[in-house]
Amino acid sequence: MIRWDSRVYAIRNICPHMGARLSDGKVGPRIVSEHPLQERTADRNRPVVLCPWHGWTFDLLSGCSLYDPDRHRVRSYPVTIEAGRVIVDMGRGKHAAAVIPQPDLEGSSQEQ
Repeated sequence: MIRWDSRVYAIRNICPHMGARLSDGKVGPRIVSEHPLQERTADRNRPVVLCPWHGWTFDLLSGCSLYDPDRHRVRSYPVTIEAGRVIVDMGRGKHAAAVIPQPDLEGSSQEQ
């Protein structure tokens, strides 16, 4: 699980390139530009994680690689917050839960 601002995301923790732990990578806003030579802006609503070994970058919401989204991705999981607990839907009726101690998430409910 990765916390970015007030949201929590869940993705598989293994980079498909060579197996690095994505939890060891850096998380930040997606950098966007209409054209390579134009000004770039940070989209804080679409955070990404950067693989610590070779810099592959994955969208935290979809799990898709920014380089080649049709071929490379990590699995992403739906997340809800219930009474300060993060509930991750692992599929096939399986769920995982963890407690988030940050007060801004207590009692909130959001779906990713």
